[in-house]
Amino acid sequence: MLDIQTIIILALIAFIFGLIVGIILIRPSTLTSRPFHESAKGLSHPVREHIIRKEISWQLISNTLVTQTLDNNKGKVQVLFGDEPIDDARLVILKIWNTGNMPISPEDYENNNPFELNFGENAVILDAEILDAVPSSLKESITAILNWSAGRLLLGPILLNSLDSITLKLLLAHFEGKVAVNTQIARVKQISLYTS
Repeated sequence: MLDIQTIIILALIAFIFGLIVGIILIRPSTLTSRPFHESAKGLSHPVREHIIRKEISWQLISNTLVTQTLDNNKGKVQVLFGDEPIDDARLVILKIWNTGNMPISPEDYENNNPFELNFGENAVILDAEILDAVPSSLKESITAILNWSAGRLLLGPILLNSLDSITLKLLLAHFEGKVAVNTQIARVKQISLYTS
């Protein structure tokens, strides 16, 4: 039969042994200040995928000099817009889409300001149209709010659900190849240029 002193000593030894084993078995990642999702890489449904993010990206798909396709006929072909000859007319295709996993609603646009694409100080937008939209029902509502003057195209505010996209076709003069995107959307830090 064990006396009380021996029982207390054995209980203390078992407690200390359990504490040491527990410390050894704890993964170092759980002791750091990293968020749980960074140490949850082994999960079948990682927590990282469920992080809510609002994000818009854009891509300049093509920027083609219109007369470039007519090189064999140099001097024989003239590009006119209305009655005005245009030497440097460019056909530009540009895509804008919601690359986040949250919708961007019209209310998210700061001060109800539209999405603005600026093609440069000297650029002139001769014509612009919606080439494609996903979903296709988006095309009509975008056409109604598409405006441009000089080298600025204004679009929006419009609802863009996750992966919704707009592809624009523009005819520009005096375009030097640089596009600036200006807009303020709640919880969107920046409009990202998509590079493949």
